[in-house]
Amino acid sequence: MEKSLKFFLSLSLFWGACSNHTPPQDDELSMVYLDSAQHNYQGSVKNMTYLMKSVAHDSTNAEAYRELSIPYLKRGYPHLWFPLIAKTIREDPSWCGYRGCNYLFFYRDYERALADFRATDTLTPGFTDFPQAMSVKYLKGLCFLGLEQYDSALFHFQSYIDEDSLKYGLEWVDQRVFLYRAVVQNRLKNYTTALRETRKGLSIFNQSADLNYHKAIAHMHLNQIDSARLCTDLAMKYFDMGYFHSQAYTEVQEQIYRSDIEELRLALNRPL
Repeated sequence: MEKSLKFFLSLSLFWGACSNHTPPQDDELSMVYLDSAQHNYQGSVKNMTYLMKSVAHDSTNAEAYRELSIPYLKRGYPHLWFPLIAKTIREDPSWCGYRGCNYLFFYRDYERALADFRATDTLTPGFTDFPQAMSVKYLKGLCFLGLEQYDSALFHFQSYIDEDSLKYGLEWVDQRVFLYRAVVQNRLKNYTTALRETRKGLSIFNQSADLNYHKAIAHMHLNQIDSARLCTDLAMKYFDMGYFHSQAYTEVQEQIYRSDIEELRLALNRPL
């Protein structure tokens, strides 16, 4: 373990040394090394060594640069991640949307994420991209939510809902978009509208701890205490079942924890 860590942390030094002795360009050999890397655990010694060999044999291999960047992203080394992902974009700009997701979810850099999502739109005019399997319209909405530009957030969330429901039906829309619209409406003190948003989301997936939690908040502010208590109990039930919004490596925006639900439950049980 210690050996692997030392190797991982010294990759940048090794990279600099190799740059003084670059092997002849060989696109096919580069792809062989890339394939070999993908058969080894991400970030392992073998994985990273094969990837460095891949880009050494083809300095335009965008996928190899991207693969090299991922362990640094996940382990929290932005000074090593950034130049590698920049080389990825330089060689293949279609990865802009992917980098935008990195900025959004790992660094909460909403401005840079928006710039990448807009660049993605420029690259594919008239077509909605889905970096990391998420609509760029939905992703822009998350950026504006983070920037507290709520009108723009609601606009982009609605654009995503309109497009997906028209193509596939409302039941195929990601219910998290209604969660975030409810968050916005609660912040704007539009509690009745927030309830409407949570109901739409729950019509798609009724076991969401997050939606029930924010529904309870709206009921509480409308002084509908019994309904708020019921929703809080449901939020706790589904949270304990694992039905809450989360993702690997990063905390999602507006992520709830069991302690949040417990605190709300206590507030609702206080005498009025």
